[in-house]
Amino acid sequence: MRVERDGPLVIRRVLRGVRRRLLGGPPPGDYRAYLFEELVAYLDGRRPKRILEIGPKDGQDTQRLLELDPERLTLLDLPRLEASNRVWLDRIGSSRIEYVSANVMYSAAVSRLEPFDVVWCTGVLYHNPE
Repeated sequence: MRVERDGPLVIRRVLRGVRRRLLGGPPPGDYRAYLFEELVAYLDGRRPKRILEIGPKDGQDTQRLLELDPERLTLLDLPRLEASNRVWLDRIGSSRIEYVSANVMYSAAVSRLEPFDVVWCTGVLYHNPE
């Protein structure tokens, strides 16, 4: 059985793949860079004012998200990871970054955060056994 697809959407994805191969793109296996490319394509030139990044890991996605030129980039990570995150945060040195040390699943601080235009959460939620 053949499933019909949305023509323009398929064409756009194929063209993005061709452009990536011709002009370069994320290295094979760098799924986070690929996801960021998808976000940029989805935003289609719009500038998000407020971005929330849950579980910033090593700061690579943080640097990518700063390329979107948000007014505020809020990072949310577990309290036990704050010291190691501060190392790469100091290297980035952006005044637009706000760091919140909390557990996204259980902290009341999360409900007090402002609304966001983009929420970036990769490789985080599957660590929660619930």
